[in-house]
Amino acid sequence: MWDVSSGQLLRTLSGNSGSVNSVAWSPDGKTLASGSLDHTIKMWDVSSGQLLRTLSGHSGPVESVAWSGDGKTLASGGDDKTIKLWDATNGRFLRTLSGHTAAVNSVAWSGDGKTLASGSGDTIKLWSPDQDTPVGEFDLGEPVIFVGWNRSDQSIAAATTTAIHIIENLQGTAQLSITPFEGGEWLAVRPGHLNYASSLQGDEHAAIRFDHRLRGLYPLSRYRGELRVEGSLRVDVRPIFTYDLGRNASDNRVLLGAGAFAWFAAVALVFIRSSRPDPAALANAFFRKAGNPGGEWILWPTKSGLPARPARGRIYIVFSDPAPSPSEMQKLGEAIPISLARIERAIAEDNCGRTLAEIEEPFTIRQDPYDEGVPVRDETWFYGRRELLERLPAALRQGQHAGIFGIRKVGKTSLLNQLRDRLLRNTAVVLLDCQGYEADTDVYFRAILEGFRLELKSRLGKPLPETAGSFREQFLALRASWQQTGSREVFVLILDEADKLFPDRRKAENVKPLAEAVRLFRVLRALAQEQEAVSLLLCAYRPDLNRQNLLGEAGENPLHMSMQENFLQFLTPDEAKAMVREIGGWKQIEWTDAAIDRTYDWCAGHPLVTRFFASDACERGNRKQVDESRVAEVAAAIERDFRKHRIGVYFRESIWGILYPDEQECLRQVAAGEAPMADRAEARTNRWQPYGHRDSTPPNRRSRRGR
Repeated sequence: MWDVSSGQLLRTLSGNSGSVNSVAWSPDGKTLASGSLDHTIKMWDVSSGQLLRTLSGHSGPVESVAWSGDGKTLASGGDDKTIKLWDATNGRFLRTLSGHTAAVNSVAWSGDGKTLASGSGDTIKLWSPDQDTPVGEFDLGEPVIFVGWNRSDQSIAAATTTAIHIIENLQGTAQLSITPFEGGEWLAVRPGHLNYASSLQGDEHAAIRFDHRLRGLYPLSRYRGELRVEGSLRVDVRPIFTYDLGRNASDNRVLLGAGAFAWFAAVALVFIRSSRPDPAALANAFFRKAGNPGGEWILWPTKSGLPARPARGRIYIVFSDPAPSPSEMQKLGEAIPISLARIERAIAEDNCGRTLAEIEEPFTIRQDPYDEGVPVRDETWFYGRRELLERLPAALRQGQHAGIFGIRKVGKTSLLNQLRDRLLRNTAVVLLDCQGYEADTDVYFRAILEGFRLELKSRLGKPLPETAGSFREQFLALRASWQQTGSREVFVLILDEADKLFPDRRKAENVKPLAEAVRLFRVLRALAQEQEAVSLLLCAYRPDLNRQNLLGEAGENPLHMSMQENFLQFLTPDEAKAMVREIGGWKQIEWTDAAIDRTYDWCAGHPLVTRFFASDACERGNRKQVDESRVAEVAAAIERDFRKHRIGVYFRESIWGILYPDEQECLRQVAAGEAPMADRAEARTNRWQPYGHRDSTPPNRRSRRGR
């Protein structure tokens, strides 16, 4: 408890065994109620700081507490999806209000005490304190974080993950939605119309389309002149409040208030809100659900930048795009960056504790920062591929199919993880690793349906029942549930290691698995073309699955020439060098410029080979200074024992071992300085060029990496 005028700490109330999620004063100001992660509500005497009583009854964390206007009744909402009413005078339990299908995040009494509002999942429910069933319900189509009444008890304001909705006259329609954007911009919209008000640049964040087609999406500002209607409906949006985005980022504020308004009206247009959820609310929810770690957190970007001095203990940096540079963060001592996309995902999947542990592991447990044996999930450790990260999500959201091709261990699955996180900001995504499934179409159908059911459950806050019918019918039923939220985004299905679905068509034993692939992709392609319901992103070693048409007895390939082909080559010199220097910086490993240059000469920007080499150079994290002589020493050691070294094993098993025999023979001839038969060599070497295998440098001018 604090003295507001002086900022002096008055008293600390201790007694909860878990994080305190909510506090509320009694109307007379003499008692404070708190709701906690330990499933209890505690009532405190403000003057003495003494605990008066503990109220137990929730089977999960208590998220919100609220007093009635007369101070006689206390309401609590919890993760157990219930609201409980208590006699505030003696702590006696009165009643449980059930009906929500997700955690109850907020409860609020009307001023007259006759109605209780609750926010849970995508809905607001209204309750009479003497009835067990709700007397009203409003569906906002996105998770509700907070609800509050106005003084007249005629309107409710609801904060969701993307906007503030004002429900006027309790008619069940959000009459006004206010969306804050980064940089202090905002947009106020009247749903059902295209009447809107914005800050000076707010309409740049909005877009329109003229029907439900996926394409034809235009910035709203493009039609500023054409859609202007003089004298149209006007709403006076006066300053409401200033919201501090983070407890440690007091200079970051979003001000909702009056500004230069431009009003427009249009018919048969669909408004698309392109915004990000409030980062502070998400960060608070994430750390609370993860167990409220002791380290502090700050939001990036901030107007004042990161602190100039190292933090006392661990500090978490929550960022969107762009992230602060690793060199800036590494100056803070034990700094751990966490992307806002990862936080959103963890909250949606209700696995905040596991996610935080995964993010912390490379920083707190791993000694060798280059030792990464699994695909990268955290974007802090992901380098390069920026052009694909910007281009592919837009193409997939427009209904186009794409393929990512490249040799093994060059970062394809790590790229899929990054793309998945970006796509999840707007739509439902399912990623399947084909190595884990048998070549049976029905097995894939079940996995796809189950994946999208789980995805929609995490987004909608309630499970979706299984429906009868064919795969197509069940898929379209899930799609309809998604469209009921107001979204027209296509689903995205990602298939990793898709080579398994398209084995060598020349072998008789592959007729059956190829036939299963034909059946699978016929249905998926029909859903994409006829219903605009799904986009496909396939990841494989070779582009054969897109280029081959006739698959022998299995028939024609439904995917023939239907995908954008994207070949994953090695990192550029700048990307590879930044990866070595910045990853080492997290463990105070310093490289000279010459050492990094020579490392690139030896590894050619291959991400895994570069990490292996750097790991050896720093002696798995034990050596903190790496110079050019150390790099030469490591290179000589690897050459001496190449066949047994992990880099040699990788080249033998993951590159050489999966080449076709004619490709291997062609490479042998090139390596021996022979000239392969021209009519065969060009076809073979052209296969390697998209992957970066082929070096056009004359033989007498090639470095070691060119040979």
